[in-house]
Amino acid sequence: VREIGGPEAEDILALELAETGRGVEVVILGELLEQLSPGKYKEAMLQAARELIEKPLDDDSRRILFALLHKHKDQRLVEFAKKILVNSEGRIEGAALRYINETLGERAMPILYQLYKNPDITNPGDKLIISDAAMTYVGKNADADNIFREVFDDGLKNAEKTDVNPREAYGKLFIA
Repeated sequence: VREIGGPEAEDILALELAETGRGVEVVILGELLEQLSPGKYKEAMLQAARELIEKPLDDDSRRILFALLHKHKDQRLVEFAKKILVNSEGRIEGAALRYINETLGERAMPILYQLYKNPDITNPGDKLIISDAAMTYVGKNADADNIFREVFDDGLKNAEKTDVNPREAYGKLFIA
């Protein structure tokens, strides 16, 4: 359809954009429409992404759609992303965390600090992901500094508990 071009192609692609239920199709159709008519369908593409992302999706679709929103600096789903940061199994929703962190930058640190302190998180590796996201702002942001302190303090507590060699105790400094 894109190869045909013209208003008819735009109409067909725009209709598909409004109808699709797949994240990858939103991205592809948005790109095709952008090639045919730069800027004209940007808001329709972002609206389709926002509507779809709030529905139950597989991880890849959610990741793709959050990346699309980030690419266009669309912050309108930050509140939704905050609500889904921790899933029902106590795991971090990586796509939502990445969207918040990359879209808000330093302004995401209060959210990350709250998330780091969230007792519902069941996987210690997820805490490491949060602390890693905050490290960019250590020394520049109080919440990032607090995350760093807590990671280090938790690591020291874990290191004191070990009966093994000093190398392993040192490694425990970084895995809370």
